[in-house]
Amino acid sequence: MKNLNNKKSNFNTKMKSLKLAGFFCLLMTLNCVAQPSNKCLSFNGSNSIVTALNNDLGLNYVNNISVAAWVNWNDKANAGANSIIVTSSDTANSNGQFWLQHNANNSAFQFVIQMDSMSKFTVTGTTNPVAGNWYNVVGVFDGSNVNIYVNGILEASTLVTSGQNIKAFDTTFHYTAGANSQNSGHFNGNIDEVSVWATPLTSSAIQSMMCTKVDSTIKGIVAYSNMDSLNYDTLIVQVTSDIYGDIEIGAIEINCTLVNVGAPVGNNSTYLSGPAPYVYVNPANGDSLLIDSLGSATNGIYIYQVNAAPADSSLPAGVSNLCTPYYYGIFIPAYQGTYSVVYYYDTTSCSSAGHRTSSSSTPVLLDRNAQTSYNWGISNATDDASNSKFRLVAQGGKNEFIMANKINNSTGIANSINNALQVNTISPNPFSTNFNLAITCPKNASIKACILSMDGKLISESTLVCNQGKNQVSFENMGEMASGIYFLNLSDGEGHVTTMKMIKN
Repeated sequence: MKNLNNKKSNFNTKMKSLKLAGFFCLLMTLNCVAQPSNKCLSFNGSNSIVTALNNDLGLNYVNNISVAAWVNWNDKANAGANSIIVTSSDTANSNGQFWLQHNANNSAFQFVIQMDSMSKFTVTGTTNPVAGNWYNVVGVFDGSNVNIYVNGILEASTLVTSGQNIKAFDTTFHYTAGANSQNSGHFNGNIDEVSVWATPLTSSAIQSMMCTKVDSTIKGIVAYSNMDSLNYDTLIVQVTSDIYGDIEIGAIEINCTLVNVGAPVGNNSTYLSGPAPYVYVNPANGDSLLIDSLGSATNGIYIYQVNAAPADSSLPAGVSNLCTPYYYGIFIPAYQGTYSVVYYYDTTSCSSAGHRTSSSSTPVLLDRNAQTSYNWGISNATDDASNSKFRLVAQGGKNEFIMANKINNSTGIANSINNALQVNTISPNPFSTNFNLAITCPKNASIKACILSMDGKLISESTLVCNQGKNQVSFENMGEMASGIYFLNLSDGEGHVTTMKMIKN
C-alpha cells in the first residue's frame, strides 16, 4: 500500500484498523502504458464495420487464444442475428479462426473457434445483455476447453478434442469488428478496447486487466485496437508476433460514430474479489477514492483512474474549471445494493493556494453516470474540509467522479446544493404505485426528474414545473416498475443535482 499524505491520516488509520479486524481481500493495482482516450466507436446495426488493413494475426498452428472486448448495446431490435463483436472469418462467414459474437437472438454472448480439422466449437454465456450497460466479454481456448467470461466471471465452458490447433490463416479471412465480412451480423451499440492474444488468459488475469487500458507491449498479445478514432491511420491494430515483430497497421471504419465516453477503464485500476468492507485506489500523486458500506458484491468491485481530462468536459453552470487532469470511476457488475464514496483530495488539487473555499470559488465534486450520460453534474457530496475529503452516501446511480471549482455568488458565499434545490420528503417511501415529492425551489424553474435503477439504467424521465417556494408533485401509475431500490435524480438545469433513494414494494 502506498503512503497517503498527512491530510489522509484518518484514511490510513481506518485501513489499519480494518486489517487488524481480520478482513481479507484480494487487491491488485495495475499500471498501463496506453493513454485512455475516453472514447469508443458506435455501430448502427445495419452497415457499420471496422476492417483491418492486414488480416493475418499470426495465429497459425496455435492451440491457445483469447479474444476480449467491451460492448454496450443500443438497440437489439435493430441489429443482425449473431451480432458480431470481433471475428477473423471469410466472406461467406462459414470458415474462420474465431468469432466473439452473440447467439441467434442476441440474448447471450458466444465464443466460437474453428480447428484445423474444420470442426467448430461454440460456448454460450448466461448473461442476457441489457441495453445501456457495459460488458467485458472474453473468449478463451486453453488447448483443452473453450471458455467464455463476462465481466470477469466464467459463465460456460466446453471440452475440445485434444491435439487440435486453431485453423490456419487463409487469405479469404478478414479481421473485422461490429460485423462480419459477409456484411451481416451487424452490432448495434458501442465497442471498446478490442484485443486478441496467442495465450489463454486465466480468470485472475482477466479480472486484473479488465478495467485497465490494454498494454500492447505485454507478451502474448497479437492484436489490439483502442477503438478511439475514425481515421484509418490512427485507428490502430497492432500485430505482434515472432514472424512480423511489432507492426502498427491501420483499419478502415465504415459508418461508425465516435462517442465521447468509453468503457469503464483507466490507466490504472484496482479490483477486489472476496469479502471485505472497502476498496480503494491510491495513486502515488494526487487524490484518492474509496468506496465502502458495501453489501454483497459477489462479481467483484473495480475502481479505475483515467489520467486525462474527460473527452466531453462540458461543465455544469457555475463551475469554472476542473481541478485535476484525471478522474475516477467505479464498476460493480450485477450489483443491486448501495455504497458510499469517499474522495480524498490533495490540498493543492486546484491551485497553488490549495483546494479550499475562497472568496471567489468553492471546491465541489462532480459526478455522472457514464453508462447513460456524458454530462457532469454537481454532486450532493458533503465536504469535510478539515480532513480534505468529500463523502457521498447511498450511491448507486453515479459511477465517475472529478474535482472542480464552483464560482461563488456576488456576496462571496458559496451557493450550496441544498439552498438551490431542496428535497423535503418523498412519501410514501417505500411506495407501491404512487408517491409524492415535496421540494423547495429558490426561484421558478423547470426541474428534470429521472428515475434510475440500481445499475444506472434510465427508467423514466419527466420535466417538473417548480414555483418559487414549496411545491408538491405527484408521481402516479408506477405500479409496473419491478420491486427494488431506485434513485430519483433531480436537476435544475444550473448544475445543481440532488439524488434521493426510493424503494418500490
